Amino acid sequence: MAGSTRKGPDPVNRLILIRHSKSDRPSGVADHDRPLSERGRRDAVALGCWLGSDIEGLNPDRAIIVVSSSERTQQTWDLARSEAGEAWSVVPAITEPDVYEAAPSTLRTAMLQHAGDADLLALVGHNPGVSLLALELVGPQDRPRLAEGFPTSAAVVLETDAPWPSALADLGAFRVSSFVIPRG
Repeated sequence: MAGSTRKGPDPVNRLILIRHSKSDRPSGVADHDRPLSERGRRDAVALGCWLGSDIEGLNPDRAIIVVSSSERTQQTWDLARSEAGEAWSVVPAITEPDVYEAAPSTLRTAMLQHAGDADLLALVGHNPGVSLLALELVGPQDRPRLAEGFPTSAAVVLETDAPWPSALADLGAFRVSSFVIPRG
């Protein structure tokens, strides 16, 4: 109805920060081009199973995935997406070269550049940037939970009622909804 006011709770924006799965270290291969190890491939599949079963209310039309350009992050997302289900398979995945081994400030800029009107934004990146970003974005009550470590394949779901520009600029604006370390 024109002119009506929406009732109910404010919309929640969700941010999923994912560290790539375990990579291999083949001789003579540049860091950017390192593939996943066998364990990394299994863990990426487990990550996809978790995404498909634990992330509720996914609207593919209002979700964006930002993925580092490195081989290991691309493989992590490809394997996870293939296991996560049909809704995840149509979520746009944007390869962002600036995410490769980026500092938290660069990660925030890259996400904000692509967030648009999404209500779910995911980032597949590298440590230490991903774990430092998570620590910056959450309030003091959630920091101990994340400070224990952010191993390969770890994913944290953060939520906020704030719009993306202020949430990504205001350190401590998010709360942890879940933190998982999928293993396959």
